[in-house]
Amino acid sequence: MLLSIVLPTYNVEDYLSRCLKSILDQEVESSQYEVIIVNDGSLDRSGKIAERFSKLYGNVHLINQENRGLSGARNTGLREAKGKFVWFIDSDDCITEGSLKYILACLISPIESLIVNFQRCTEDGKYSNSSMVNHQFEENRVYKGVEYFANRPGDFLCSWRYITKRKLLLEHNLFWKEGIVHEDNEHTPRLLYFIEKLQILHSAVYIYQIRSGSIMTSFSPKKAKSWIEIFKSLRDFRNSLPITDAYRRLLNEYLLQQYSNFLHDSSIYPNSDAEVKSLKRIGFLENWKGMNMKEFGKYFWLKNFPLLFSKFSFYYNRLI
Repeated sequence: MLLSIVLPTYNVEDYLSRCLKSILDQEVESSQYEVIIVNDGSLDRSGKIAERFSKLYGNVHLINQENRGLSGARNTGLREAKGKFVWFIDSDDCITEGSLKYILACLISPIESLIVNFQRCTEDGKYSNSSMVNHQFEENRVYKGVEYFANRPGDFLCSWRYITKRKLLLEHNLFWKEGIVHEDNEHTPRLLYFIEKLQILHSAVYIYQIRSGSIMTSFSPKKAKSWIEIFKSLRDFRNSLPITDAYRRLLNEYLLQQYSNFLHDSSIYPNSDAEVKSLKRIGFLENWKGMNMKEFGKYFWLKNFPLLFSKFSFYYNRLI
């Protein structure tokens, strides 16, 4: 079997049927792929909908489990997958007509991971243009994951953009960190380090559903605590690399960027001082040879005066 599609599912009764139909109504033999629905303790009708599809289609399999969050559902699906490649699709999203045949044809080539492009769909059903294409990367060429991380676009993190060899994920223990939100921010930088053969699709084959109140469109104390775990994990991963490994510098640049973003966001949430102090204590920032003045200035302020930086962002945001 060439492809396993894993659908982590939690309280998406309004979207799940659309998602499954978009995957199953493709001009592709069902023997070429399987769909694994991981019902992560849904409290609505999602489980019933998933059960109905699993009875109608022989290549749809349902796994019910107690709620473990998005990471836990993905990890369950990865362990149960049988396909050569695995694609993790969010169950409130969908894929475009005819896209699966195109994707399967790409997966026959000698690659380890395929990055797909996407477009956004608003709650009122309006579609935006596809994600910006980084024309530095051509469709018909193969790249290393390190190259992509070094020249990454702003929307490179989402796990549903990556269709990756199951063997690679398992060999390098590339499971998602459980108990946090924004798990892709921790997982994708680790994933790209191990990919030697990467291909990129410019065509938008994935439709990302924008929902108000979702993890991606809200800020909460849980987000702050999750970032502490993300920075700890990436610090440990970076420290496991040889000091001469070029990826170490790329991770340092990424950590500096993400920490700056976190402080900017936390400035809107005034009671986040404790989380900022906790992040300072874990000491995940590291300078690197060849820093320019702008990078060093940001590094200096974030490492030594994160609370001041955060407060400045807070008052700045109130003025604009």
